[in-house]
Amino acid sequence: RAVRGIRVPVFDDPAEDLARYFEPCGAAIEEAVRAGGRCLVYCKNGRSRSAAICTAYLMRHRQLPLKDAFEAVKAARPVAEPNAGFWSQLQRYEEELQ
Repeated sequence: RAVRGIRVPVFDDPAEDLARYFEPCGAAIEEAVRAGGRCLVYCKNGRSRSAAICTAYLMRHRQLPLKDAFEAVKAARPVAEPNAGFWSQLQRYEEELQ
């Protein structure tokens, strides 16, 4: 099987715009899942950026509200904790999806 990588050049900084990557990353994850593949989402500490991307994916592709999506991520990765800026972006994304 082919391995596909997507680089998201965003620092773990509340001022960074991670939201612009929610749709392309979510689409790539969904494509892998639908093809029967797997997907690894990671960042340096596995707490903020990757957690936000996975939360956004669950919101968009599994139609979960932010609270439920984040609880699912937190259950899989207990240290998950998007920074305040990323959390705000997830809140705006939830509004956009409604």
